[in-house]
Amino acid sequence: MSKAIYTNRDWLSRYYLKERLNVREVAEKGGCTRATIRKYLERNNIPVRNSFEAGLLSSPRMKYRDKKWLRTMYKKKRYSIDQVSILGDCDKATIRFWMKRHGVKSRTQEEAYQVTRQDTLRRTYGSCLTRFVLATRDFISSVREHRRIQNETI
Repeated sequence: MSKAIYTNRDWLSRYYLKERLNVREVAEKGGCTRATIRKYLERNNIPVRNSFEAGLLSSPRMKYRDKKWLRTMYKKKRYSIDQVSILGDCDKATIRFWMKRHGVKSRTQEEAYQVTRQDTLRRTYGSCLTRFVLATRDFISSVREHRRIQNETI
């Protein structure tokens, strides 16, 4: 008789730790109860998330509580706190609270100005610059082609 899949440490780690599913979702995948999943998580020395941590993962409306999401939006994508609050469907104070809690440092006024200025320039001139670069490249290649043809005829 084969062992149930949910008793396998690798299987549990994959879904519970790597894919960040909650106990209920893992139980559904394994075709068993939540209590069974908790039992095998403990037997396999996989730390069970507390209700607060589990709540962070299971509520798509509260993505702003996720440290990785906040860092991505604020640091990597360089959105302002105002923009992050709109994406997170909450107010700016909530974003500031979670940034502070997760150690995500807010920008200085100078940094905020530079980010805003760069974004404004990109939005204002981005498509024009792209068109200009393409037009210039096409013009240069057409001039080169014209010169090549002239040189062949001489």
